[in-house]
Amino acid sequence: MATSIPYNSLFGYGLVNASAAVAQAIGQKCFADVPNSGGDNWGLDMVNAPEVWNRGYTGEGIVVAVIDSGVDYTHPDLDDNIWVNSDEIPGNGKDDDGNGYIDDIRGWDFVNRDNDPMDINGDGHGTHVAGIIAAEKNDFGVTGVALNAKIMPVRVLDSFGGTEADIAAGIRYAVDNGADVINLSWGGPFTSPEEAQAIQYAFNKGVVVVTAAGNDGGLQPVYPGRYATDFGITVGSIDRNHAMPYYSNHAGTTPLDYVVAPGVDVRSTFPGNRYESISGTSMAAPYVAGVAALVLSANPNLSPAQVENTLTATANSTGIRSASVYDGFFNLTSDDDYFEITPGVLADSPLGLRALEGNDWVEGSSESDIINGNQGNDLLGGNGGNDTIWGGKDKDDIFGDAGNDNLNGNIGDDFISGGAGDDTVRGGKDNDTLLGGSGNDQVFGNMGNDRLHGYATSGIEYDTLTGGTDSDTFVLGGFWGVSYQGAGHAIITDWEGELDRIEVPGNASQYSLSYSNLNVGSAANDTGIYLGTDLIAIIQDSTDVNFSRDFKFV
Repeated sequence: MATSIPYNSLFGYGLVNASAAVAQAIGQKCFADVPNSGGDNWGLDMVNAPEVWNRGYTGEGIVVAVIDSGVDYTHPDLDDNIWVNSDEIPGNGKDDDGNGYIDDIRGWDFVNRDNDPMDINGDGHGTHVAGIIAAEKNDFGVTGVALNAKIMPVRVLDSFGGTEADIAAGIRYAVDNGADVINLSWGGPFTSPEEAQAIQYAFNKGVVVVTAAGNDGGLQPVYPGRYATDFGITVGSIDRNHAMPYYSNHAGTTPLDYVVAPGVDVRSTFPGNRYESISGTSMAAPYVAGVAALVLSANPNLSPAQVENTLTATANSTGIRSASVYDGFFNLTSDDDYFEITPGVLADSPLGLRALEGNDWVEGSSESDIINGNQGNDLLGGNGGNDTIWGGKDKDDIFGDAGNDNLNGNIGDDFISGGAGDDTVRGGKDNDTLLGGSGNDQVFGNMGNDRLHGYATSGIEYDTLTGGTDSDTFVLGGFWGVSYQGAGHAIITDWEGELDRIEVPGNASQYSLSYSNLNVGSAANDTGIYLGTDLIAIIQDSTDVNFSRDFKFV
């Protein structure tokens, strides 16, 4: 764990700096600046990659495994930088290298159990990640951070996510077949012993593991990012103005190897010889994986721990803004303030926090806090404990984290995430995005065109989703897969046919609807939504539901 730069619970150690990291890896000072690349390569300028190329370090000889949805290895900006298994004879139907995988010339598909790790999911996720790491430097498209590194495609995700067994096997495959760096741009709220053991295996075998911190705006990373207390490094997202977006998970109060990198509107390779701009910590992590490849190309003798320490020790630290205390509450007195509460220092639990007008950041203690955002575009975090938070006016980002929280948005287009625990989430007026998180949650949209997320990936969970007035979208799946798959279900209490929508991944052929009394609400018939034979949601007291009109497949 790095100690030369102060650790911040929002941004960890700060923005990754390729120039400083590679210079430190070879015992030199930070390299001289070079002109910015500009345009679609603005992220390269932010992490100072061109300064490293100028000194001759380009990732040459380093293999980066992209363990994801696959990679379009035919893309003209990637095809010359795809790893090839030189110990395998193509097309002879034999396992020439004895690694247990027949004809794995360019990686492996653990979803379909074959040697074609092509990115076929439709979202282009793995291909986009691969381009950020190692797109070729040519006269078109984009350029990767480690422009001469090799990409090892390992497909473990389909449109519904991936299994723990496939993910763990994919990590071990990458380690055993020569990867120097592994990029994991996915995650979820629950720990997995299989995945944790595979990441530790990589660490012990000398492989650097880079993970995405998560996109639910939590006050700490999701898994596997949270394993960075011991193994690997996890990455949050910032935009080109060095501002952390609402969705990026923070570093958390428990120190771990966490840095930030560009992750908003990042343009990169996409299947079908295309390019797309995508946002998320999934895009930030490959910047750091690319920088790790540059570090290792300069000094291949570094251990994973030494690489991680180099990245954190040379990051550009961000400052902590000031606050003042008044009448048992923290009153944030400038327009853009941040304050983090330490339990037991300033007040007994429950701790009261009140922001003034302006755009404030308030993070509560691990106890049960009462936080009032007042006016302005506020970032309010409860941290641990059973917290009560009011957003006030304007556009607020509210995070409950652990504990049974009561979160209220009020006026403005708010983003509210309950985190772990049995939470009550209320959007208030305007168009809100509401996530219950893990636990048995009650989510109320109230007025406006709201997005209510039923978010459950393991364990038994029953959430109640009430949209309120106007046109609401009930989200039952996303990058994490299908919610409530083998894990309880959501109850949608106030369905309005022709106004409301259901959002799920995949296509209509994978789902079915039933119309019967499912013993929720009144004696009227309900609509059951099934993934195969698994009930994932009940629309209470309404059968006015059909796929063509009411479902959005993503």
